[in-house]
Amino acid sequence: MGSLSARVLVLLLPIALVGLFGRVLYTPDEPREASLVVAMAHQADKSLPELAGVPFAEKPPLLYWAGGAAVATLGTAPWVTRLPGLLYLLTAALAMGALLGRAAGPRAGFAAAVITASSLQLYQVLIWLATDAPLVAGVAVSLLGAYRGLTEDDERQRRGGYLLFHVGLVIAFFAKGFAGWMVPVSALATVIVLERRWRELASRELWWGAWVPCVLVLGWVAWLWMRPDGRAQLLVLFWYNLVGRVVAIDAPAAFGYSAGHLNSPGKYLLELPLYLLPWTPLALAALRKLPRALRRTDQEGTAWRLGLGAVVLPTLLLSVAATARGVYYAPVALGFAVLIGLYVAGSGAASGRFDRWAWRTSGVLIALVALVLGAVTLLACLAPLQASTASVLLALVALVGTLTAIGLALTPRQMNVASLPRQAVAWTLVLTLVLGPLYVRLNDWLSLETLALRIQE
Repeated sequence: MGSLSARVLVLLLPIALVGLFGRVLYTPDEPREASLVVAMAHQADKSLPELAGVPFAEKPPLLYWAGGAAVATLGTAPWVTRLPGLLYLLTAALAMGALLGRAAGPRAGFAAAVITASSLQLYQVLIWLATDAPLVAGVAVSLLGAYRGLTEDDERQRRGGYLLFHVGLVIAFFAKGFAGWMVPVSALATVIVLERRWRELASRELWWGAWVPCVLVLGWVAWLWMRPDGRAQLLVLFWYNLVGRVVAIDAPAAFGYSAGHLNSPGKYLLELPLYLLPWTPLALAALRKLPRALRRTDQEGTAWRLGLGAVVLPTLLLSVAATARGVYYAPVALGFAVLIGLYVAGSGAASGRFDRWAWRTSGVLIALVALVLGAVTLLACLAPLQASTASVLLALVALVGTLTAIGLALTPRQMNVASLPRQAVAWTLVLTLVLGPLYVRLNDWLSLETLALRIQE
């Protein structure tokens, strides 16, 4: 596990540092979330964050507690409000790496960790200052705990696994409410049903750690209840903002969440190929292996069923909800990280025609994205009215990153699982050396501080 973690960190730390700390706060959401974080650092009652002195009850307060603690210690700079995001990203990636490492070996763990931090939708969520980032971390921890609880032989280890499952549920709840339990509970229930392990529902190991979410969640609800406006805030949290996003309900105009981000039939399935970029072909190859893999009776078969459970039922539930956003799918995408990791472990050195197509296409997608982003970055850096010595240097960095990424992505020694390290490095270069200079240029245009100074002038 130590070697796996080291290899993962070499790739993921640059991705995390550039994505989290190379950008200004992007409107519309991030400046609001940063304001809530700063407010939490200074307000007396920390049961809920406040926006301009008004309680903000859209989500439970984990993001604001963690960010507020960082602000209280290090100050109010934008990078400080994002600092806990580094913990969320690494927790999610390393938890998924540990799950697949246990299930199918180091190669599967490496693949799952890289996909968790770098597939398009998960990358966007994990570098964004929003409640979805700690949600993904909590779901990843919960999935790891569920797998350990299901597969360990020793009673003590099973108990520890299920305790980790419940800890993940706590993190997910305080990030996004009860909706955060959808993916891990669906995954665990799917394994129990498909493996007919009905006794698991009555096992002491499963329920031994349930006191953790019960005590913490009920304690926080009681804390809210004792506020003068507690009942009203709980109504917003658990009715208007939870049920109201699933079905249309009668709610005040300020809390009419079902009227925004309207869902449409098949939205998630149509957008799914984009969510998983550039690893979409590997997801297709994994799904192709799924029918045979589900017949396995070993621990790796349990992992296949866990990944399937994290995807199917949550996708169906999200598809019939009144509202829909790509970020809602990020926890579900962790299920694809499981499936792709298992596919990578089982594909071996010899691949069939479809497998070679999947690896080749994944490389082509990385090269295409590198080419497009590289061109955009060069235009942004070398625009006649923006060019400077610094921008020219940024353009050179982006050009080197683009060409290197394309070369690595299109010239693997073999079109099979041996391509993974090269493609992972290529995609890391895209998200750092190519995208990083673009972030720097966008900072000049999107910074609220810069815009305010221009207005004053």
